[in-house]
Amino acid sequence: FMTTKKVSVNDYFAGDAWGLEYFVGYAFPIGQYAVKAIQPYFMGDRIEYVNGRDYLRTDNGVGITFQLDYGFRVDYEHVFTSSTDNLGDMNLVRLRYDF
Repeated sequence: FMTTKKVSVNDYFAGDAWGLEYFVGYAFPIGQYAVKAIQPYFMGDRIEYVNGRDYLRTDNGVGITFQLDYGFRVDYEHVFTSSTDNLGDMNLVRLRYDF
């Protein structure tokens, strides 16, 4: 889902684009206290429209994941963004529960 400042609902999901994603990380088993594993990682993606919308976005980031007991997981990620609409860099924190 990419908004490109076109207001009509017919412009969502419409058009031709290509993208690429990568993720490289390794989980280190910890097994102490409530921490099961810690995983540092590098990630990134790129999406570009090819139908005249003139939109390109490239994200690269670093992060760390803490796998906790009882199915909980905490992720911290810093994303370096370069895009034609000048989005800024982002810091993301996610709390997940796998049941």
